[in-house]
Amino acid sequence: MADIQALENIFSRVIERNRLSHGYIFFGESFTAQLKFVQSLASFLETNDWKKTTPLFDTFILSADKEAGIDAMRPIRSFLWQTKLRALRRTVIIAEAERLSVHAQNALLKIVEDPPSSALVLFTAKHPESLITPLLSRLQKVFVSIPYTYEDEFLSTNTNQEKKIVETYVNRLFHAQIQKERSDTIKELLEEDHPFLVRECIASMLDKARKDPQKNMLFLKEVVYRWALMQQYNTNRKLQFEAMFLPQNKIYG
Repeated sequence: MADIQALENIFSRVIERNRLSHGYIFFGESFTAQLKFVQSLASFLETNDWKKTTPLFDTFILSADKEAGIDAMRPIRSFLWQTKLRALRRTVIIAEAERLSVHAQNALLKIVEDPPSSALVLFTAKHPESLITPLLSRLQKVFVSIPYTYEDEFLSTNTNQEKKIVETYVNRLFHAQIQKERSDTIKELLEEDHPFLVRECIASMLDKARKDPQKNMLFLKEVVYRWALMQQYNTNRKLQFEAMFLPQNKIYG
């Protein structure tokens, strides 16, 4: 998976230059991709190998739970303040962090605010905004792309005509000169008599933006967030789609 490989290359350089932060949140549409990468990162810090799956002595994994409060966070503090055994960092992975209670997040905030020098706390979440703002503001945000490409997952089963329709819509959305032009395109797309067309356009948009994930982080985050809202809640789909293209979510490349 090319994007995971790109993240491995980026973090290898960060670690080599001793510029690793103490807290990160990895987000995106795929929980599996997020968890796979943070586990690989923990492995690399301990074994200098991204692919090793041997038991790790300096890694603690917590699967978040709404019922988890302050008491559930105490083992994390205790673990991080212990001397590391083999790894460059003593690492805690908190999976599906959006499920954490507010009390648990506040307890983690105190840890992230003043961690020991050898500590590393890695969060995974579908939507970073689900965390309380003070905690989120202290974490480096990293988008992890979905574990398939647009071409492989969607277009491989579609006709050339359907591919052209998707590409035409995406190009119109990306290159609209004024907001009304983009709004009209979104309205037309949502009115199409094709149950999967919107999903395919979203996938294509993500695929194009992932070519430069660092510059396009805001756009990627917004697309994943708005698409989840469109799927899960009875929201105004047109307004959610338009929100993906707010001025601050500028697309590069």
